[in-house]
Amino acid sequence: MLRVSPRIVPKVHPLVVEGTLNAVTVEADLAGDLTFVGKGAGSTETASAVIGDLLYIQSRHVQGS
Repeated sequence: MLRVSPRIVPKVHPLVVEGTLNAVTVEADLAGDLTFVGKGAGSTETASAVIGDLLYIQSRHVQGS
């Protein structure tokens, strides 16, 4: 089962990362919990992606455009 949702975690949890890092934990049957941490996009890149998504939605789904 796949579940994605916001959660409150303790400050010492492996998903608590600094700066623009991203983290994800995967529960595997044989390996247990696996946490992966990597570089995030940052604010400029994220804003650009959000604007791109909004323009895509507007061009595909807003009538009269």
